[in-house]
Amino acid sequence: MGTKNLIVYGAGSVAQLFLHEYGRGGYGGEYRIVGLLSDYGSKEAGAELEGYRILGSRKDLARIAQEHGVEDLVGSPARRSAQAR
Repeated sequence: MGTKNLIVYGAGSVAQLFLHEYGRGGYGGEYRIVGLLSDYGSKEAGAELEGYRILGSRKDLARIAQEHGVEDLVGSPARRSAQAR
């Protein structure tokens, strides 16, 4: 079985933690992250997180998945602030 192309949906602190762990080799080379999607204005397309580029937002998913041959998507939930709890 070969390496699967993957998009990470989210660009917040949880996504950053995931990308950091991925970079440490915790996923055995099964996946290749092609980039991130973010729906937050502060995380604009073209910006980077842990060396991975934000490719667009949720509305761009179909186009980006086709362009990059993406097979899987990992969603990173937004971390709720203590104030929101």
